[in-house]
Amino acid sequence: MSKTIKNTPYSIGYTDYSSKIKYNLNVATLKNRDGYWIAPTIESAKQGAKSANLNKEKDFYGMIIYPKGKKSYPLIATTYILLPDENKDTNEDTIKFFKWAFNHGGKIAESHGFAMLPRSTLKEIELYWKEI
Repeated sequence: MSKTIKNTPYSIGYTDYSSKIKYNLNVATLKNRDGYWIAPTIESAKQGAKSANLNKEKDFYGMIIYPKGKKSYPLIATTYILLPDENKDTNEDTIKFFKWAFNHGGKIAESHGFAMLPRSTLKEIELYWKEI
């Protein structure tokens, strides 16, 4: 889709920030909750993620839509990890990978146009994994 948007004059589409980088797309600057006009960037996504209401009672499910913060982009998509109960051994290996990614993968994620959740949220997720 992003390639089609790039190659079609006067087209408008919705895509993620990583596609914006890959295809050098123009982006919409949106008015955020605090009344500031913000362009999508890694930093504006990180700012928005700071006010996300992701808690363990909901298995950290939540949307980061219209977050508080004068530097927050108002529309941030999230990615989730779903692990089946019947694959406990494989799940442990998957969790080890994500623990590594949480601690060492930030620069790699950013180079592809993705922002990490705040460190405090990542620590809560790791504690949650230990509990379950």
